[in-house]
Amino acid sequence: DSLDLATTVRVDGFRLVFEQHVTNIETGSTVVQAETTCVVVDPAWKLQRRLPPSLLACLSSQPSY
Repeated sequence: DSLDLATTVRVDGFRLVFEQHVTNIETGSTVVQAETTCVVVDPAWKLQRRLPPSLLACLSSQPSY
């Protein structure tokens, strides 16, 4: 099968939310749709309530396809 994978990333406070949608190119039907929420933790697994500036800079410089 030929598939199309579309991924978007959005910042939601201190979370990164990845949304993915896989579509069969020939039929146009959705194969799978998923959402993953990621957070930043320190080496002791303590939740960080802020995204590091370097990560935000990297996200803002990514091209859109």
